[in-house]
This record gives sequence, C-alpha cells and structure tokens, in this order.
Amino acid sequence: MGRECSSRPVWCAQHQHEKGYNMARICYHTNESYFSRDHQGYSVAKITENVAGYEPLPGHHRQLSDAVAIADGLNKEQGLTQDDVSYIVASSMRLGTL
Repeated sequence: MGRECSSRPVWCAQHQHEKGYNMARICYHTNESYFSRDHQGYSVAKITENVAGYEPLPGHHRQLSDAVAIADGLNKEQGLTQDDVSYIVASSMRLGTL
C-alpha cells in the first residue's frame, strides 16, 4: 500500500491515482539554464518525479518569458502548484544532474 496523502502536501513523494495506485507526477520547467546557443532560444523541460534528468519538449522560444508561460500553462492544466513543481524538480535533481 502506498502512502496516504490527504491534501497532496509537498513532502508526499508520490501522487495517488484515483484507482488507488501511486504514480510519479510530471511537471514542466524552464529557466536561464535551458538556453540553447545553437537554437538561440529556451527549451521547456519535461521532468518526472523521482527520475534523474529531463526530456526537452520540441521547439525553442526566443524569450524566456514565453517558455515560462508555456511551462506554467502545462503545469496548471495538471493542477500542479509552484510548490509541487519545485518538489518534482528537486526530486529529480537529488537523483542526478538536471
């Protein structure tokens, strides 16, 4: 049995699916470190909870604010708060280099 999470606090390591099993959450993140000199733009990273590394989404954005807006929108669609995103990113960083 998985850990019970009443209101999905930040410290809860897994999200409980409606059918009862635990699954890793996915968030989207970007900042200045996701700038590509080759493409002259910022990428948005898809980050899985408790998995090292990230997967870049296709496409690059000339302005950091555009990439941030896309990442924020994708996270909002999933119901993730900024605390949730910070936790997911930190859980990935703990296991390897982001």
